[in-house]
Amino acid sequence: MNQLRRYLFALSPRKSVCQDAAKIIEPELDDTQCGLRRGRSTTEQISTLQQIFKKSWEHAKDVYTCFVDL
Repeated sequence: MNQLRRYLFALSPRKSVCQDAAKIIEPELDDTQCGLRRGRSTTEQISTLQQIFKKSWEHAKDVYTCFVDL
């Protein structure tokens, strides 16, 4: 979404174009998508991952992660 905003802003310096696009795209995004969205931060997700890793260490369990950047 951030790339789309940059693209639309480059086409037209009016913020309303970006705001209109955000109104269309925002409802389509899942609640788990937090990075680079207004009112959402990745710090909560990082904290959750830290807790998962700590618990897995305590219980001697393996944890596998996969990060996908689209």
